[in-house]
Amino acid sequence: MKRNYHIFFDWDQMKFIGLDYNKDITKWERLFPDVDIIQQFNEMARWLMKNRENSKSRKQNWSSFITRWLSRSQRKEVGL
Repeated sequence: MKRNYHIFFDWDQMKFIGLDYNKDITKWERLFPDVDIIQQFNEMARWLMKNRENSKSRKQNWSSFITRWLSRSQRKEVGL
């Protein structure tokens, strides 16, 4: 099922916009059970702030960025 909303990072508020917290957070908690999802969102925001002027922080697909970040965090948690 295709999503009908768009996730992006609001640089003024320093937070992600467009998340359906009930749906998205629940989905990511199920997919990445060893990861503290909220903590990782805070880590993402800190990383983005630190790298704001860097081309690494200019994303086109924020959903993919989030999924890749959480996937790496899951691998770290389980020791892969």
